[in-house]
Amino acid sequence: MQEYQWQQQLEIPYIVKAVKLQDTDFMKFLNKFHSQIDSLPVIIMEYCNGGDLRNYLARIEHLNGLFEYDIRQVLYSLRNAIHYLHQHCKVQHRDLKPENIIIHLDEGGKGRHYKLADFGYTRCIPEHTKLQSVVGTPEYVAPEVIRGARYNETVDYWSIGVIAFEMLCGIRPFLPHCEFYRIIETIQKKPQYCIAIKENFDTKIVPKRDGDEFIFVESIFPENNSTFVFAKKLEAWLRLALDSNYKSRGHIGNELKFYTELDAILSSKVVTVYCLTSYQFFSFEVTPSMPTEWFLNTLCHETKIEARNLYVILPLIHPKNSLDNISTAMDFYVEDWIRREPENPLAMLYVMDVRQCDCNVKCPKFSPTIMDCMELCAENCNSLSKGLLEEFELHTHFVISDEQRHLEAYLEGLQCYAVEVEHHLLSLKPQINNLRDQLLITQGRIQQFALTVDELNKRIISNDSQQIWLKKIETYYEEVKELQAKFWETMKVNFQRICTSCKNHATEQIYENLSKNDIYKLQEYRRSFREDDKNSDRLLKSQYALDNLSMRKQKIQKDPLLKEIRKSLKSSVEFYQKVKHDIYNDIQYLNKMNNSLDNDCKEILQFHCLEPSMPSLYGNRSNEILTDAHNILDEVISYMNVTKMNENIE
Repeated sequence: MQEYQWQQQLEIPYIVKAVKLQDTDFMKFLNKFHSQIDSLPVIIMEYCNGGDLRNYLARIEHLNGLFEYDIRQVLYSLRNAIHYLHQHCKVQHRDLKPENIIIHLDEGGKGRHYKLADFGYTRCIPEHTKLQSVVGTPEYVAPEVIRGARYNETVDYWSIGVIAFEMLCGIRPFLPHCEFYRIIETIQKKPQYCIAIKENFDTKIVPKRDGDEFIFVESIFPENNSTFVFAKKLEAWLRLALDSNYKSRGHIGNELKFYTELDAILSSKVVTVYCLTSYQFFSFEVTPSMPTEWFLNTLCHETKIEARNLYVILPLIHPKNSLDNISTAMDFYVEDWIRREPENPLAMLYVMDVRQCDCNVKCPKFSPTIMDCMELCAENCNSLSKGLLEEFELHTHFVISDEQRHLEAYLEGLQCYAVEVEHHLLSLKPQINNLRDQLLITQGRIQQFALTVDELNKRIISNDSQQIWLKKIETYYEEVKELQAKFWETMKVNFQRICTSCKNHATEQIYENLSKNDIYKLQEYRRSFREDDKNSDRLLKSQYALDNLSMRKQKIQKDPLLKEIRKSLKSSVEFYQKVKHDIYNDIQYLNKMNNSLDNDCKEILQFHCLEPSMPSLYGNRSNEILTDAHNILDEVISYMNVTKMNENIE
């Protein structure tokens, strides 16, 4: 009856709502099916079409935990539901577990809404802590409840902590393969900051790693699907939630921090970065006020790439489209990409060291469990601990799925790299056209200067002066000729060829072939996963999967087409940097040359035409000659074949 009354009052989207029925005839009809109680209250709940969190966790792709987006969503809903129950309804739930977190799917099945259900064990929060009943599901219930000791609403904090750990790592934190009495007994001994307890497995070949039967762990298991930043933040929060002392649980000092610390984690924005050079993922928390320069400096420090050699690449569908549109570090962040959907990139940013064309693909780091079990043979595994075998399978699945994720991210990044290099090359076209125009204009200026000198040669310039001016004209011509030859070779011979090469590299079939063809046999391993198989079969399947992984990884690293793409793109970037540098220097040089031409023109005209002592040489024609000399520029430019040069750089 009490559960019925509470359900009628709950009106927030994070709790499954009860439907209020006014149809008494229908209520009587429902009660007919309860032979013992005629007036039993019937709770009719809103329909949720996505099952529960337990079923979602049980999916094969979640062997190593949910993806970060789902963890954030579940914790956000659970946090709001429990806060509402504690603060507004003044009740404890006392039976939080994945089975009681219901999922409702949006139309299309992509958006998930998580709602708390089942208030059968809910009771009012007493004004004073006192002895209370032993209720709930043992694996998720706080230790003080099992002991029948005093407790308060922080029992729900403990349950949320256990659920959070299981979502993050795919396994419950406290001895999931042991009998319940051993779990409770061992939890009593755990240090304050311990957030997980593992069995210290023993095999016939590999002895226990130390003398203790259990290992108290203060950090998140590395075999998880979340970013490093998020996992480390949640690790610190779990020390609050999984405090064995119910009085201090969720508190820092005397202040309740359970909600505020969790809120800070859930509101954090994490940019995922993939380094093509080191074959690594990185993650960085960003804020709206974080300068881009500071973010990139941090990125250089973490990736060990010098700032001058850092090449930043945006995914093809990034909403900012270009680095020119990035004003703060927050602009790199894309909210929707936290979801692990096929259409979303695996990283929000790719980076590359432009000095290197080979990627540093390291061998996967195997856990001690994998190292132990790879030494076992089938004959030795009949008495193998169930917990050790399952841990071996979980770790094997993580290694293979993580390698598949790295491969897909690398291929995505390499493809984006090719597109970005082509884009950067094409972005030089306005500068190239400007340089071409400046060359033509400068040629016209030199021709103008030569005609002016030639006109004056016919009249007044002495032989000595004539040689000086002719030498200057020759020098100008040679300098422009040299610049034009270099420009022509760069544009005609290299520019279009390299742009075409980048475009071809961006559309290579190898990207799709390697990412879609289950190269590391991840799907095959998942299909073969059977808990009811013999121990020896399960062991051999995981051993074979890891051996196969190592061989295929070496083959991919040595793939000749990938090596050619990396080498070609490195050369293209070097070409881009050289052209950009040369254009800048050439423009500066032409500006300097034009200034020199201006001064020479002024000098010769002023000396021979405008000196007061020599007005009779040209008489009234001095201004006419000066005007004609300046008009020659337009005639020269129109005379030159501009179209031909345009065709060679389009």
